[in-house]
Amino acid sequence: PALSLDTLRVFIPPPLRSAMATAGVLQSDDYVPMRDLFTSPSVSFAYERGWRQGFAQAGFPGADEEYDMVRKYFEDVTKDVEGSTVVDMSCATGLFTRRLAKSNDYNRVIACDYSES
Repeated sequence: PALSLDTLRVFIPPPLRSAMATAGVLQSDDYVPMRDLFTSPSVSFAYERGWRQGFAQAGFPGADEEYDMVRKYFEDVTKDVEGSTVVDMSCATGLFTRRLAKSNDYNRVIACDYSES
């Protein structure tokens, strides 16, 4: 079967998707910036390789310290539990999900996000 441009929409940056939908090239697009920003693989890539590091300038402690805060938060409720599971809701690119999984502190780590990126 022929590959439709609509099946590739996840690889098209959201603002371009919206313009293509307006022009009739794609089916209707209900792009919502704060919801759909990370549906672009390019944005997700940029987030982990530079954008995220800039958060320190805004007062965030940094990914390493934030991860330690998450681990300590879960420590009290998982330390005496056999088969503990952690669910990372709105995990975005999975930056912390991957760290949680690699720690081997939990039997299962589940990542959930709206975006496929």
